[in-house]
Amino acid sequence: MLALFTGRKPKRTVNSTQLRLWCREVTGLPEWLFNECYHTVGDLAETIALLLPPPERTDGAKPLHFWMEGLISLEKSTEAEKAAFIRSAWEQLQPGERFVFNKLITGEFRIGVSQGAIVNALAKAFEMESAVVSHMISGNWNPRETTLPQLLHDHHSNPDDSRPYPFFLAHALEGGPAALGAPADWQAEWKWDGIRGQLIKRNGQVFLWSRGEELITDKFPEISGLADQLPDGTVVDGEILAWMKPCNARCLSRIFRRA
Repeated sequence: MLALFTGRKPKRTVNSTQLRLWCREVTGLPEWLFNECYHTVGDLAETIALLLPPPERTDGAKPLHFWMEGLISLEKSTEAEKAAFIRSAWEQLQPGERFVFNKLITGEFRIGVSQGAIVNALAKAFEMESAVVSHMISGNWNPRETTLPQLLHDHHSNPDDSRPYPFFLAHALEGGPAALGAPADWQAEWKWDGIRGQLIKRNGQVFLWSRGEELITDKFPEISGLADQLPDGTVVDGEILAWMKPCNARCLSRIFRRA
């Protein structure tokens, strides 16, 4: 569940055209009528969930991981095998469950809970600091291979050199400007508009992350070339900007400005 809440959806193994076809085969609706229903509802997953007949089987409720693993296993399956699995699921799931199941297939599964709320809930449940939890659930981890206790507690024995830190985001002041202290204690700079990123140097390797937690190192070879010029343990959070001059450690502060 945490993987879904943090945007780690499985690779799509069934396309919309197939879902439309299989739904029409189950319901017996002509294509024009299905399209009319879809235009009225506006969402394919919901349309199919509303059109399907009541479930025919009651095999007992299956856990979420059963359906997730089933969808993932369809990647190399034939179209007939995919159709059999999807139709079997529709026969077992209730309308509300079908809706969520279809959403997972179409890749349009949206979580109405903020990342901060998820982090705070985990921090309270495991008696950890929110900043630590936010760091632990970032980066590359496979929900099929990593349990929640491993993710939160085994990072010292199984470190991930590429793991980013939570991005430092701006927030509106709760009080007046006077609450910030003396102006002389602050430093102001231009707001540069580029691609938000985080540069990490650990164990001789350089990693570059986007704010959406996508590893984009290979897309910026100029920045990854800084591996020999930065000390281990360096983390820079800021904007990736285009620059005319060759990149070195001195110009890093100009190219990768602090947010």
